[in-house]
Amino acid sequence: VISVYYRKALQSVPLFLGSGAIMQLSLSGVFFDEFDFTPAQAAVFVVGVAVVLGGLVVTSQAAPSRSGEVACAEGEDGLAAAEEVM
Repeated sequence: VISVYYRKALQSVPLFLGSGAIMQLSLSGVFFDEFDFTPAQAAVFVVGVAVVLGGLVVTSQAAPSRSGEVACAEGEDGLAAAEEVM
């Protein structure tokens, strides 16, 4: 939650949810003793977790777009101009 103070919400919320999903998967797999895979199932499981972790890395490295900031700034000016008219 404090990461929203330091980052944009569009970056920090997916990181929070993705890391939470990995933690839930790990904890519930250990708690319910669900990690008794066949070799093929283990390979698919590892690939799936690697894809999620790769997505988290890509999301954490993504730069925020400058166009969103410009649109927001223009929207604020438009709002101020509308308030002056009234």
